[in-house]
Amino acid sequence: MSKEKMCKKRRTKKELKEAFDAFAYEMWMFNKTAKELIQQTQLEGCQTKSFIESFVMHTRNLIDFFCSKTPHCDDIISEDFFSPPQKWKSSSPQDFGIDLCIKNIKFRINKMASHLTFTRLTIPSEVANWPVKEIGAYINKLYQQFYDDFDKQYLGENFKKLYEKDIDVDGQCILSAYDQCRM
Repeated sequence: MSKEKMCKKRRTKKELKEAFDAFAYEMWMFNKTAKELIQQTQLEGCQTKSFIESFVMHTRNLIDFFCSKTPHCDDIISEDFFSPPQKWKSSSPQDFGIDLCIKNIKFRINKMASHLTFTRLTIPSEVANWPVKEIGAYINKLYQQFYDDFDKQYLGENFKKLYEKDIDVDGQCILSAYDQCRM
């Protein structure tokens, strides 16, 4: 077991509620930017690039949340919301058949958006387009599995406020971006 993994500690209910609100914000921004990119309404040059950068950064954060194998001590990860933490592992991305896809997406984000790299210079512009619908489908599939299985006592106070127009009474994600991304 890695040193970082060993330092993860069980958090209080209050801490986990606040952490859930931070996670909910990531999901909300991920879906809102995906929706804008899918609809491409009124976006021009720099705006499109800004939405893409926001989308891929929220994607990276969510991949780390759902799929982190070596989290830092203070990282908020999906396992934090399960008791025992291994319960999430039983629904891990490998079970969705998307592990390789997630790795490829994260690699691409790291090389093309998070870090200034020589690798980004070797990718043809037509390949540099981001598959927003496909990424949206993968992340929202992970979200749905997480939401269905996690302990609802950790729902944060701001969750319903943040999603008030985007969720139904049971907390199910009904964002139009989510619906458009499902395959």
